[in-house]
Amino acid sequence: MDSTRIVGGHSRGRLARCLLLCGTVLCGLATSLPAQSPAPSVALVLDHETPRFQPQVAAFQREIQSFFRLGEITILPPRAGDGSVAGVTRVLDRALHDSSVSVVVALGPIGSHLLARAGELRKPAIAATIVDARWQGIAQKDGVSGVRNLAYLDESYALSGTIADFHRLIPFRRMAILLDPELLRAVPELEANARELVRSAGADAVVVPARGAGVLRAARALAAPRPPGGGGPPADRGR
Repeated sequence: MDSTRIVGGHSRGRLARCLLLCGTVLCGLATSLPAQSPAPSVALVLDHETPRFQPQVAAFQREIQSFFRLGEITILPPRAGDGSVAGVTRVLDRALHDSSVSVVVALGPIGSHLLARAGELRKPAIAATIVDARWQGIAQKDGVSGVRNLAYLDESYALSGTIADFHRLIPFRRMAILLDPELLRAVPELEANARELVRSAGADAVVVPARGAGVLRAARALAAPRPPGGGGPPADRGR
C-alpha cells in the first residue's frame, strides 16, 4: 500500500475520510488477491473499552459493510487495549502479526500514535486519530506519510482552526484542556504544544489530565467559582 496522509476536519468528516481511506485500501487488496483467496479482514483496535467508541465502531462497520458485497470483506470484532501505552502496544502487535488480519485500523489517539510511529509496517494500517502529526513526530513527505503501508488522518488543521474561531466568537482569556493522562504519557509534547496553540489564538491555557468519569469531575471543578488565590485546577487521573 502506498503511504497516505489526510488532513482532517470535524469528527463526522474524519469518519467519512477514514471510511474512504479504508475502502480504497480494501479495494486494492481485494483486486490483488487470487480468486479463491479468503476475503480481506479488518481489525479495529481501540485504546480501551468505553462507550465513547461504540458509535464510531458501529458507523465504521455499517458503512464498510454497505460498500462491499456480502462476503467480500470481513470485519473482525474490535480489539481493545487497557488504556495504557503498554497495553495498546500489545494489542496492536498481536493484530499486526495475526495472519488472519489484512488491515489494521487504530481508532483511538494512543493506538494511532503508536501505529504511526512504528516505522515500516508488515501490512496496511490506518491511524485514524492523529492529533497533530508535526507535534507527534510522525513522518510527512509531499502530502503522504512516506512510510510503507501507513496511512493516517491528521487533525491539526481542524484543531487550530476551531480554537481560533471559538476565540473570535467568544474572546475567552483562559482555556482548560482536558487530556487523557496515558495520551500525555505517550505524547508528552502535547501539553506544551496545546498551550502554545491556545496562546497563538490570544489566550492562556492549562492542561488537566483526566479520563473517563474524571473528565466530568474535572470539568465541574473547573467551572465552579474559585476564591481569590484559590490555585489552579485539580488534576483528575481517574478512569
